[in-house]
Amino acid sequence: MDGKNVHGRFAMVVIDDYDDPTLKLSTIAGHAARVSALFRERGFEEDHRSGGTSAHEVRDWLDRWKPSTRRLLLYWTGHAQAGVNDIALFCGDYEPGKTFAVISGRDLGELLAKRSAVDIVVIIDTCKSGIGVDTIITAFKHHVGDSAVGLEPGLAVLTSARDGELARDGVFTSALEHVLRKGPPTSTDTYNGWTAHDASITPEELFVALTMRLNEVGAFQQPEFSQARSVGRFFPFFTNHQHQPHLPDATVETLRDHGFAESDLLEHFLIKFRGIDTLTADGWYYAPRPGPQTHITAWLRDGDGMLVVTGPPGSGKSALLGWLAAMSSPDYRQHAVDKTNRSGSTEPPPEGVIDAGVHAKQHTLQECVNILGEALELIPPAGGWQEPGPLVEQIAERAERESRTITILLDALDEAHSADQTRIAVDLLAALAKQQGVRVIVGTRPNREDPTQRTTETTPPDGPWTADGPLIRALTPDCGRVIRLDTDPGSTHSITTYITNRLLDATTASPYLHHSHELAKMTAATIAEHSDGIFLFARLLARSLISRAEPLGLTDSDTTALFNGGVAEAFAADLTNYGADRDRVYDLLAPLAWAEGAGLPRRDIWLALANALARPGIIYTEQDIAWVLEHAGAHIIESGEDGQTVYRLYHQAFNDYFQHNINHIHVQATITHALLELTQRP
Repeated sequence: MDGKNVHGRFAMVVIDDYDDPTLKLSTIAGHAARVSALFRERGFEEDHRSGGTSAHEVRDWLDRWKPSTRRLLLYWTGHAQAGVNDIALFCGDYEPGKTFAVISGRDLGELLAKRSAVDIVVIIDTCKSGIGVDTIITAFKHHVGDSAVGLEPGLAVLTSARDGELARDGVFTSALEHVLRKGPPTSTDTYNGWTAHDASITPEELFVALTMRLNEVGAFQQPEFSQARSVGRFFPFFTNHQHQPHLPDATVETLRDHGFAESDLLEHFLIKFRGIDTLTADGWYYAPRPGPQTHITAWLRDGDGMLVVTGPPGSGKSALLGWLAAMSSPDYRQHAVDKTNRSGSTEPPPEGVIDAGVHAKQHTLQECVNILGEALELIPPAGGWQEPGPLVEQIAERAERESRTITILLDALDEAHSADQTRIAVDLLAALAKQQGVRVIVGTRPNREDPTQRTTETTPPDGPWTADGPLIRALTPDCGRVIRLDTDPGSTHSITTYITNRLLDATTASPYLHHSHELAKMTAATIAEHSDGIFLFARLLARSLISRAEPLGLTDSDTTALFNGGVAEAFAADLTNYGADRDRVYDLLAPLAWAEGAGLPRRDIWLALANALARPGIIYTEQDIAWVLEHAGAHIIESGEDGQTVYRLYHQAFNDYFQHNINHIHVQATITHALLELTQRP
């Protein structure tokens, strides 16, 4: 194996022959060979054990086995015997009465504490091995020092059987192969395993998956687990072969291959474009918006410079740009046309018209520059992309050299890092739009986003919503280059179409399927009339309606009050639909409103913040996180960042709902304290 690709190192202690011939194990060498192949598949390189199998020889080898690596994996299989709160692992010279011919869990913990590795995992496949996990961990913690790289070493111990249980032939090996090669069990409302966004699997995640797998196959043994690590359970160790670093869960390979940078743009644009409730749902409800689509298509054919799509929160900016993103892909385009351009009322934009795109949420100016440079495969300066100037120059030079127009798409300018929004608008986007042969289309609210103002203000820091906000002025002084979705005369018809499609979707349990289609159309038209052109309002109400047992009474007083409300009222009503679980959903979603970047990590962080921000006396568990993902997934976006799964709320308006009239400083202090607690040594 190429040394530079080595993920870690491992060793096998396989003892199948003993001085007592009645203890001979004839099959474990074959099982161990399967495990060894499995570890090598995961990027580990084997250190073959030298010497004999006597206790003295094994102990001496373990004492000398100190490879220079971050990740160290030891697999032990053979006979064992349970002692008093410890395990006795038989060595080759064992026979009854030879108490010296064993290595205890305490011995093993002390020996492992002498390693320089940062992450150490021990897997013991013997009978009754579970009794030794805590003893191994305790001895390790007592004797461990700092690692060679100055980090606190961590140890995880996983066994194939609990105290008193027999480890049956090959059962654990088969389960280990299954979960590492085929992935975790299917998620439920009590279990949520690793995802394709996770580059690595933690030992605890492996333990839980093995437990479920052994239950599934009816095994009469269960694994045991314990670990020593300061920062909670975040202990990534085994490579995840299902990892897809650039892909959201939806099948969007064609968009990614066309040059859209990483998965943040793909997931954001495509999910909004499709109008679906969860990442795993498959429904196309996008309603064409002839006016704005015709304007964009005409600009893409003959226009130049800057084009801005603006509107209030939830007005469908991202859905419209998502339509454009989908149409940009030659391979994906026809499928999208078939699904969304039902009326044939608008001409699609030119094929392959978008060269690169970025979703700017939480990004700094430098990050936007880096993302665009990478998407366009430009060569960065010697010191990297530090400022937008060199990027602007290279893009302009490429357009001139290739004698063509380069089109850049950026959405959520107003959700970029608050200190950089104006510079992104002026120094990057407007500067690009001034170049010959370069065009830029931007989606944004007109006003700057400043979340620190949400504690006392109900409007953005630049004042109430207006189409002539500072971000628009920073992008272009020409109102003819601004598409205002709030004044789109076709929005009511589009929203009516959208809701009707949702209510009559045969793949749902919508009560409107059992009544006249005219009722669905009448309900959709009524909601559209009250929506003020806000698609998010329509989405929330449509989702609520299809989950009802009976269609909504359009003349009820409660209905009238709901229709006359806004997105916040519609979201609050949706939370109320959870009944007795309403507060549970609220508490578990609330931390996501404070997420930075792509979202909160599923491991440790989300749960810790949920408990820190929850009502007094309420304690949530990993099972609650799995439950809310299962039952409130319509409000949650799953993404990937830095090789791990992260989650955030579906829309910025949902963040606003949770952050409205909240003491921002107090919440941030609570979050900081909770994060610091995760780093404390146990």
